[in-house]
Amino acid sequence: MPLIRANLKYRHLFGEQVRKDQQFENVPISRNAHDGQFVAVNSEFLAVSCESSGGGSFLILPIDKPGRLSPLNLHKICGHSSAIIDLAWNPFDDRVLATASEDGYVKLWRVADPSEVSPAAELEHNRRLLYTAWHPAAADVLLTASYDCEVAVWADCRLCSTIGHPDHVNSIAWSPDGRLLASTCKDRLARVMDPRSGCTVAKWTCHTGAKISKILFSDDCRLLTTGFSEYSQRQYALWDLNKTSRALHSDEVDSSSGVLLPYYDPDCSLLYLAGRGDGNIRFYEISRGRLHFLNQFSTHSPQKCIAQLPKRALDRSLCEVGRLYRLHVASNVVEPVRVIAPRRGHHVSDIYPPAAAPIPALGADQWLAGANRDPVRVSLSTGEIINPPLPPPQKPQSPPQAPQAQSSSSNGGDPTHQLTPGTLRNIQHLVQAASPPRPTLNSETAASTPADPAAAAPDTAATAAPAGTSCGPEKFSRLLEKFQHLDSPSTEPSPGGDASAAVSNSACGPTADMDSSSGRPDAVSTEELTSQLAAKDVELSSLRKELAFRDMRLMRLEKELQSKESELVYLRTLLRRYGDSRSSQC
Repeated sequence: MPLIRANLKYRHLFGEQVRKDQQFENVPISRNAHDGQFVAVNSEFLAVSCESSGGGSFLILPIDKPGRLSPLNLHKICGHSSAIIDLAWNPFDDRVLATASEDGYVKLWRVADPSEVSPAAELEHNRRLLYTAWHPAAADVLLTASYDCEVAVWADCRLCSTIGHPDHVNSIAWSPDGRLLASTCKDRLARVMDPRSGCTVAKWTCHTGAKISKILFSDDCRLLTTGFSEYSQRQYALWDLNKTSRALHSDEVDSSSGVLLPYYDPDCSLLYLAGRGDGNIRFYEISRGRLHFLNQFSTHSPQKCIAQLPKRALDRSLCEVGRLYRLHVASNVVEPVRVIAPRRGHHVSDIYPPAAAPIPALGADQWLAGANRDPVRVSLSTGEIINPPLPPPQKPQSPPQAPQAQSSSSNGGDPTHQLTPGTLRNIQHLVQAASPPRPTLNSETAASTPADPAAAAPDTAATAAPAGTSCGPEKFSRLLEKFQHLDSPSTEPSPGGDASAAVSNSACGPTADMDSSSGRPDAVSTEELTSQLAAKDVELSSLRKELAFRDMRLMRLEKELQSKESELVYLRTLLRRYGDSRSSQC
C-alpha cells in the first residue's frame, strides 16, 4: 500500500456507508451495458435511468426522501424510443435535466416536481448518443458525443460546431473555464481541442491498451486519464498540456477488467476512482503534480457508476467533503456514501475551500463571441461571492425622442443576470450552506466554545435574530442586491427637460436642429446598428453550420437509400429466379 504524506490536507479522508433506511431501494436501474452516466444528482433531485420495455425512461427522486419505492407509485418519465444511457443536470438550474439516448436525441426536461416533468427542447444527432457534458462556466452550453464519431457543441439549443474523430469517442470533458475540451477515442489517442473553432490543440497516446480510456481536466493545463496498459492492467496518468510526450505521474491500479471511472473534485483537488463492476472507490489527492493515495472504500456489491453531490448540499456538521451515489444493479439500490475528513471545532472551515456557485459566469452569446471566465465561486462559510460573473454587454442608449425603447430590461436577456426561479433556489441553498454548522465537539469543549461566532459579537441586529438564522436573511438580501443591480440610466425624463429644449429651439432656431441632427443620436444609432450587425453575423454563422450539418446528414441518407434500392433489386432477382425454378418443376 502506498505511503500517505504527512502534509496532505485530506490524509485522514475515509468513506462511510449510510444506514439502510437512508438508501433508495427497489429502483429499476437500467441494465444497459454502456459505460455512461446512468445516475445524476443535484441539491434537490436524483435522476436514474430505468429499465423499461419499448423505450427509454427515467425516474426523478427527491434526495431528502430515501427508502423503499413501491412499484405502484413509480412515476417513470418516458420520452425516448430507446434506452437512456447518459444523464446530466444543468449546473446553474436544478430544474433542468439533459438525457441522451440511443435513439439519437438529447432532450432537455423541465422538472417542476418528481411527477411533473415536461420536455423543454430536443437536440438531434445522426446516430445514437454516447455522452453529454454541461459547460462549467457558461449558461445553456452543452457538449454531446455520438456514435457517428462526432462531438457537437450546442448553445441555447443551437448547433455551434461539430468536431470529427477517426473512431468512436470514449469520453469528453470541459476545461475548468470552458476554453478547451478534451476527448479520448478508440484509436488510443487523447485530444485537446478548441470547441468554438474545432482546431486540435494537442493529441497524444494516453494508454496503450485497447479497452476504454477516460479523461478529465484537473486544472487549466493538466489532465488526468484512466485506461489500460498493454497487458490489461488498469492504470492512471497525469499529463501536462504543454508537454504531452511523457506523463507527469502514472501508476497501475490493479488487473480488473472493468472500466476505471474518474470523478474529480476541483475545489479540494480530490480524485475518486470507481471501478465499474466492482465495489471499490479509491481516494486520491492531487498535489505538486502527483497523485497521492489516501484511502479506499470497499463493499461486496458491484457498482455500475457513481454521481457526485454538489458542495452546497453537503452536511458540514459531519465534516462531509463529498457524497457519492452508487448504483447497485443486482440489488436495484442507490446507495449514498459519505466522504468525511474528520476535523474538530474551528478547524472545520479548513476543509471547505470556495466552491462552484450555481450562477453562470457568462452567457452563451458571450462565450460564443470568444469570452472565457473561471466559474463563479462562493465561500461556504460566509456566502460571499469570490469572483462575480461577467457583466452583460452594455446596450447603446436610445435617443431621448423614443423613451419607450428604454423601458426594456437592462439585463439584455442575458442569462447571467436573470433571476429565474432556479437561480433563486440556488441562492437560497448558498445561504443555507453559509449558515454556521452544528458543533461536533464534546460536552466540555462545547460548553467553552460558542456554536456561532456571530452570536458572541455585541451586534444588536445579530442578537435580535433567532438562533441559527442570523446569517441567512442578510446574506440572501446582499446576494439579491448584487444580481438585481441595474447599471443602465433611469428611464424617466428629467424634470424641465421639455422646457429647456423649447428654450434652446427658440433661442437658436434652425442651428439647434442642425446640431441635434449631427450630434449624439446619430452616433448612438451607428453603435446600435453595429451591435445588431454583429449579432446577425453570429446568427448567420450558426445557420450556415447547421445547414452544413443537415447537408451531411442528407448525403448519408441518400447513400443509405441507394444501398436499400440495390438490396431491393437483388431480392427481386432472387424472387424471379425462385418463380422460374418452380414453374420449370411444374
